Amino acid sequence: MTTQKIVAKKANVSVATVSRYINDVGYISPEVKGRIKKAIKELNYKPNLVARSLKLRSSKTIALVFPHINNPFFIELVRRAEEVAYHNGYNIILCITENKLDREKLYLDVLKGKLIDGYIIIPVTSEDSRLYEVLEGENVVYVDRSTGLEDEILIKLDNIQGVRLAIEHLLDLNHRKIGVINVPLNITTGYERFEGYKAVLAENGIELQMEYIKYADYPIESAYEKTRQILRLKNKPTAILTMSGLTTLGALKAIKDSGLSIPGDLSIVSFDDFESSELLNPPITAVAQPAAEFGIRAAEILVNLINGRKPRPRRLILEPKLIIRESCQKL
Repeated sequence: MTTQKIVAKKANVSVATVSRYINDVGYISPEVKGRIKKAIKELNYKPNLVARSLKLRSSKTIALVFPHINNPFFIELVRRAEEVAYHNGYNIILCITENKLDREKLYLDVLKGKLIDGYIIIPVTSEDSRLYEVLEGENVVYVDRSTGLEDEILIKLDNIQGVRLAIEHLLDLNHRKIGVINVPLNITTGYERFEGYKAVLAENGIELQMEYIKYADYPIESAYEKTRQILRLKNKPTAILTMSGLTTLGALKAIKDSGLSIPGDLSIVSFDDFESSELLNPPITAVAQPAAEFGIRAAEILVNLINGRKPRPRRLILEPKLIIRESCQKL
């Protein structure tokens, strides 16, 4: 088996110099680096990465813990975060929680026992910050949802403004009966989006109709059933705002299966834009989140954290954008 001692002999350097080269510690002249690199290649030497990680207390690995692999927003976020991590010399471990607390707890417990340099986490819940205290002292960036921890580093959307853009667009089209398929209130995105919905209706003198408000768990089937419930109302809404990409897909199927047309029978706005939105018939009006920016900024901030540079401020709020297409009609 090839060892550092054999590499050192072939490169005519000390074992310590070979070790410094492999661990990227201290100055080594370009000429010596070239000899060591050549010797490693010729001898097909494979460094012991486990031993190297233990020595440096670093594995050059980032854990990305997120809810779903089929949500377009999360997919783009993860893709961009991975790109930044790769270009900074980090590997990515992906952990999919399916938005379940037990799975998230398991992953966090397992990861804590590994040499993970940092974490990008989309939390399962915003109701109990104690769940995330296990990561105290670690490099962590939370994305999309708050944990409630006082000192958390968080990148989130201005959810209230996003809902305002959607509801005001519908109001401009003379809609007053506006239903909503929200995500659960135990995460800050659901809570903030519901608060935005209530606020805009109140500002415009529109009474809150509780039968127009439904909450869907993340599977598309849940949004499908909740939408069917709204569509069965005798005094059903003229427009619906769906609060995530997955709820939009469930709602669209429910509307189609109910024999209704968009926007002729019902207008719809999606809180989340995805690639196929403009390819649907009709193309869907959407509140777009900057998913790419979420991923890029999260990874950049985390890499800086790992290297001892803390962000100021600790909370970054990104702005939504309304993309008007053909899924809403004027009354």
